[in-house]
Amino acid sequence: MKQSSHSWIAIRAAALLGEDADCKGLVNILTPSVKAAAIGAWMPDLEDSKLGSGDTDNHVFKMEPYSGELESRFVTSKADLQKRLGVGRRMVALISEDKTLDESWWGTPYKASPGPDQNIANRVQALSTTLKDSLILANKDVAKNIARKFKLSEQLTDEERTRPEQVSLYFFMLSHFIADACMPCHCDKRYLASYTGHFHPEWEAVMSKPLDTLFTATKLSQSARSSDEILEAACANDEALGVKFDKPVPVIKDNDVWKETVAICRASYAINNILASPKEFPVDSRKTLSVKNFDIDPASSALFKSCTSAALHDAVLNTATIWKHISKSFTAR
Repeated sequence: MKQSSHSWIAIRAAALLGEDADCKGLVNILTPSVKAAAIGAWMPDLEDSKLGSGDTDNHVFKMEPYSGELESRFVTSKADLQKRLGVGRRMVALISEDKTLDESWWGTPYKASPGPDQNIANRVQALSTTLKDSLILANKDVAKNIARKFKLSEQLTDEERTRPEQVSLYFFMLSHFIADACMPCHCDKRYLASYTGHFHPEWEAVMSKPLDTLFTATKLSQSARSSDEILEAACANDEALGVKFDKPVPVIKDNDVWKETVAICRASYAINNILASPKEFPVDSRKTLSVKNFDIDPASSALFKSCTSAALHDAVLNTATIWKHISKSFTAR
């Protein structure tokens, strides 16, 4: 996704958690820093970041049909995916309504083949763990918003302990990879989904266009709006983007961030196959696709708009869900 989309997703996730009574402490940490921390949401795309967590292969989970050992491990049925992610995800709703992907498609093993320690799921898990450590080592301004108190942090000087600004920056960095998991082209190894084709960059431009009025890096940094006003501005885009959020923010069923992210990627992969049929665009095809292809009839246009809204909706909801999971990892003792 583009810069403005990433910024909006993270800021909107913070606003969504502000409506969740269970997340008051995390919101208190994040809210004052939303304008300054916004850089974290798109920083992993910058060249310097490629030397760290922003390595290009950490932004994708490119799946394709798999034939090899333990094939059954890489099959996720439609029912299992629906159960795993729940009804709150808009991609799940679209998958539930879809009639184009048959039992054969859902019964096929699909696998991504990233390098060691690479891919979106590993990056989300790694940053989630880093954030838990940051909260354990937090300074007093952060610690007062965490239910459990940690004796370990008392052994550190104030300079060594994690400041709210650092925590916020890393939460926003985490949002980048969660958002990428919700961009269907990041999860599809077919040529049509590569960034060298038309479809991927064109679709990302469609997603970002309504958000370029405020949420680019330059406009956010130069804005005179307060943090609360920026959060309100993020919410004001809901109608134009076709998103509406249910309350409260859901929880991860088995506390496994890695499995949750893989399931999100699997849903994204399914959405791309609904939009671009594997019969018309098989794995070995070099055919490309344009967003203009969906203007041929009202039904195609409506489907493309629904998938775009679902991707943005789920990027916000999944970010809020994983952020909530991190903040609720520590119970009072």
